[in-house]
Amino acid sequence: MEKDRRSEPRYKVPLMIHFRPILMDGKKGTWDLAPALNISKSGICFHSTRFFELGVILETKIVSPLLAKPTIYICRVHRAVPIAPESLIYQIAIFVRAGDEKALKEYHDLIAWYDQAQKLR
Repeated sequence: MEKDRRSEPRYKVPLMIHFRPILMDGKKGTWDLAPALNISKSGICFHSTRFFELGVILETKIVSPLLAKPTIYICRVHRAVPIAPESLIYQIAIFVRAGDEKALKEYHDLIAWYDQAQKLR
């Protein structure tokens, strides 16, 4: 069995992730929507019918009742693998890089809230 190299705890949360690629020419692709599989301080994992190459930049919007409004983050794809052989559904993992400092703080506050809730269980 391969050792789990993840350094941050994962939280299974009921969040919807809106995402779209930022293309090389700076234009933005169309929005898509997926439920989060899990989130951590460093990133988000979700399933998608869209495949993204490693390193692709995604504009990502999280909708959560814990956030005052949907918040946009700039993320980088670091894993995109089929969920099963010959599947057209992919597990996508992204690093949350930034949006602006306020957005990144809101994201880290969201993770801290889930961390505290997990400890209370």
